[in-house]
Amino acid sequence: MINRILFISVMKGAPWGGSEEFWYRLAIYMAKQGYKVDCCFFDWRQGKQEKKAALKAGGCTLHLLPNPAEASGYLHKLLIKARVKNQLKKQVKQKYQLVCISQGAMLDVTYPLFNSMLPHLKNFVLLYHNFNPGQVISTARKQSFYKWSHAAVKNFVASEKILAVVKSNARFNLPHAQVLINPISIPVQPKPYQWPPLDDQGNFIFVVTAQLDVERKAQDILIKILAASKWVQRNWQLHLYGEGPDAQVLAGLIISLNLQQKVFLKGYTANVQNVLSKAHLLLQITHIDAMPLSVAEAMNMARPCVVSHTGDMPLWILDGQQGYVVPHVSEAAIDEVLEKAWQQKENWQQMGINAFEMFNKKYPIPYEPFYTKIFAELMKD
Repeated sequence: MINRILFISVMKGAPWGGSEEFWYRLAIYMAKQGYKVDCCFFDWRQGKQEKKAALKAGGCTLHLLPNPAEASGYLHKLLIKARVKNQLKKQVKQKYQLVCISQGAMLDVTYPLFNSMLPHLKNFVLLYHNFNPGQVISTARKQSFYKWSHAAVKNFVASEKILAVVKSNARFNLPHAQVLINPISIPVQPKPYQWPPLDDQGNFIFVVTAQLDVERKAQDILIKILAASKWVQRNWQLHLYGEGPDAQVLAGLIISLNLQQKVFLKGYTANVQNVLSKAHLLLQITHIDAMPLSVAEAMNMARPCVVSHTGDMPLWILDGQQGYVVPHVSEAAIDEVLEKAWQQKENWQQMGINAFEMFNKKYPIPYEPFYTKIFAELMKD
């Protein structure tokens, strides 16, 4: 008998995101290994064509959900939501040995749009990719979350921090929990990548690869710090990769601080490996993060990182060993750590090697076979 598995993504706020990569990669791999793989997710007119084509080419069957985000009005949105609920219930009623539900956040399945699936699920796992430590959860949602998490045969969390947040905010320990290491988007390196020379103007290159969203990623604070006279006089450039709602805000900030020759908005990049190959330091000094791929990818490329004490980043980057840890996201704290890092530039290459070694201790290699084995053990007739 061929084992059937269903992957459901409940992410509907954007066409794609880092939280999608785990189920996407595993679905294609498992289909190629002979599993019958179904994938159910929200459709978008733009932004998913390449991923949909790859899933189909890999042997997966797609079940696309109509997207409320593309509704033409309020009544149309209500109609679409009703169709989504009905389609999801029909989908999970089919015979699967395992259902994997991927959440972008922590409580997505407790929303009315998805909550009606629960009575029809028999053997399923939940993925938790992000968290909000200050989130206030109503009694009704706590009860719903408790039912979901205790019915799941496994709760995969993308950060150990999520376990603490569940205990603090929902007032219970997450059962059957296991930390999930998300897949990097670049090849795993067999040895530390070559340390780059200074750029053509003699600059060290600082890199940030994150959505341009200052509320979560704090790029505005970083730029303001680097506008200080002591920093402007030094030989560095900051390259900000990514897109997001605050692109214009950051562009205006760069101009207002007269940093056009120091800080550059590079936009989206599909070639992360090339970006990191030229970087001397990755900066991930953010307000909110679980365990960002950008840090794992930089470590894979033997690049030291400056990170905030957020999520699981301090478990991967030990201060003074694989890079530096900022205790809290404020101008004073960030400036102090960046100054220490700058005065220790001669140690960056060795820190990068240390980062590469830490990556190899934590990252499952080979990746897809590791998680396929775990999922196979969870399957039931």
